[in-house]
Amino acid sequence: MSFRYVTGDVFTADLPARSFALVYADPPYAGCRFKYARLNRSRQWGRNARADFMRELVARMDSLRSEDGMCAVSMATPELRLLHLFPTTARVCAWTKPYAPNRPGVWPTYAWEPLVVWGRFPNREEQRAAEATVKDWVSMSPKVPGKSEHETPKPEAFAQWVLDVSLGPRSGDVCELFAGTAPVARLAHKLGMDSVGVDLVDYVNGNMPVLIGGAP
Repeated sequence: MSFRYVTGDVFTADLPARSFALVYADPPYAGCRFKYARLNRSRQWGRNARADFMRELVARMDSLRSEDGMCAVSMATPELRLLHLFPTTARVCAWTKPYAPNRPGVWPTYAWEPLVVWGRFPNREEQRAAEATVKDWVSMSPKVPGKSEHETPKPEAFAQWVLDVSLGPRSGDVCELFAGTAPVARLAHKLGMDSVGVDLVDYVNGNMPVLIGGAP
């Protein structure tokens, strides 16, 4: 089984269509996305309106997942106003954070994060085959940033929950967009699945892109 990291724009990276059992995306929060836009002037970071960006992201993810596959997107709580842009079968799960930093100018503190999941959920037989019934919420503290220089790395326990709440006992190829440190893709690989992470910066192998201009 293999894990690879593709350094590039998640919207244009060369990825096989209709091939992944799970497509997970963790785009930057709307409020900080323009900080990253200077990286090769990529629309990955949303140079358009946030609703247009999310609509394009949902379409991109649906084009990558297999017919029986799943999609999952991590969001900020204010972005639930865009829930109508997702398929009507989408479910909202929650990552609650017992420890969340109180930042100046942020009120109230965002102490939980939605995970929007859609696709072909495990059927009853597959649910019974699972070792345990997964909850639609999980409680854990965020991971402390390390040497990767990524600001908000997700803990491996979060990645396990994403796999459990989407695939359940099933397996298959996994694609992680806006991968960062690629926790979901790397855990999927550890569990015996082929996986790929895609981002402008390779935080796993240290391959940094060349800046070609300022933020638009």
